[in-house]
Amino acid sequence: MMRWLAGLLLLLSLTAVVGAARRPAAAKPPQRLAIQAAGAVAFDRISGRHWQRAVQGPATWAQANNACQKNAAGLPGTGWRLPNVRELDDLLAMRPHQPMLDDAFAGSPTGMYWTATPIGSVMWQVSVELAGPQAAANVQSLFYYRCAQ
Repeated sequence: MMRWLAGLLLLLSLTAVVGAARRPAAAKPPQRLAIQAAGAVAFDRISGRHWQRAVQGPATWAQANNACQKNAAGLPGTGWRLPNVRELDDLLAMRPHQPMLDDAFAGSPTGMYWTATPIGSVMWQVSVELAGPQAAANVQSLFYYRCAQ
């Protein structure tokens, strides 16, 4: 009886080991950003927003706004614009550590980036270094920008 029980336990343990070896590994969750358009655009799977990967500028606010609206970079599709302060801040919130931007934006310069959010007669900008909205700046200041769709 003891041999029979020992044999049964051995058989059950081998079955468990073989079954575990055949199970596929847990799927890695997809990255939030997907690179598209021959590398020119990053698609945010959570917000549904497209981001220009290449940084533009420095430029005044009007230059940046016009370049995005006219799609001066030749990005695919229509509706490109400067992002609002919340959208650009959300892009930084993906990474709670340095570098603040996702690897999809590797090589982006640190500094201030224009947004389309006014505060009186000035515009909000977002700091990549300080990870968030900063005091608004005169529209003649020169900052980087990245278009969104």
